[in-house]
Amino acid sequence: MTHTTMQTDGIEPQLEVIDVLARSTNRVRVLEVLASRSEPIERRDVAAAADLSRATLSRTLATFEQRGWVDHTGCEYELTELGAFVASEFLQLLDRLRVVRELQGIVSWFPAEGYGFDLARLAGADVVRSSKEDAFAPTNHLAERLEAAEQVQITSYSMFPDCLETCWRAVTDGGQELDLIVEEPVLTAIGSHPTLASHLRELLRSDSARVYRSGSPFPHVVVVTDDVVNLCLFDEDGVPHATIDTTDEEVHAWATSRFESYRRDAVPVDETLLGP
Repeated sequence: MTHTTMQTDGIEPQLEVIDVLARSTNRVRVLEVLASRSEPIERRDVAAAADLSRATLSRTLATFEQRGWVDHTGCEYELTELGAFVASEFLQLLDRLRVVRELQGIVSWFPAEGYGFDLARLAGADVVRSSKEDAFAPTNHLAERLEAAEQVQITSYSMFPDCLETCWRAVTDGGQELDLIVEEPVLTAIGSHPTLASHLRELLRSDSARVYRSGSPFPHVVVVTDDVVNLCLFDEDGVPHATIDTTDEEVHAWATSRFESYRRDAVPVDETLLGP
C-alpha cells in the first residue's frame, strides 16, 4: 500500500511571507500601488494612491526594504524583481480567493457534480439570492435578463412559469432567438397548465424558437442570455435560492459547449407531446 504525505517541512518562510502581508491591509495597498506602475513612483504619490499617512507609509516601505522587495533612488520607489514576484503571486491569490467570500452561503446548492470550470472564474460575478423579503428575487432577475436578450439558450430540469411566459413574449413580439432543452417531466408539467401549454405551442410554431426534450437528467440549470451565463441554484425540493450571472469567457464557452452536447442527444418537441 502506498501512502501520500503532505509535505509541510520547511514551509515556515513561505507562511511568514504570507503573514507579513495578510496581517496588514496597508502593506497590501502599497504593494498594489507599486505593482501597478512600470516606472518608479514618488513616495508622496504612493501615500496618496494607498491613502496612507507618511508615518504608516514609512513603516511599510521600511518593511519591504528589509525584505528586498523595494528599491529607491531618492524619493522614487519601485519593486525589485523579487518584490514583483511576491506581488504577482500574492495579489493573484487574493483575486482567486474573492470567490470564496462571494459564493459563501450558496455553495450548498451547487450541483453534486459541480461545474466543469475553475470556480475562480466566478470571482466578481453577480449573485442574486432569495430572501424572506423577496423569495422570488432569483427568478424575477432571470426573467428580466430573458426579456432583454436577443439570443437565449436554456437547459433546465425545472419549470419557470414566469420565465417561459417571458420567452414566449420575447419570441412572438420581439424576435428573440430561443433554444430550449428540458427534461420530460417539465414538458408534462407544462402540458397540464393550459396557459403555458398554449405559449409553448406558439413557440413550436415560430421559426425563432427551437424546443427539445432530453431523455436523460441534467445536473445543472444553465441559461445563456447573449454573452451572460446564468447559473440557477436550487435546493433538493426544486426551490430556486440563487442565481449567478457571469460574462467570463471561459464559463461562457463551457455553457455553450454543454448546451450543444445536450442538444445532439435531445429530440425536437412537437405539439402532440402536449396532449389535446
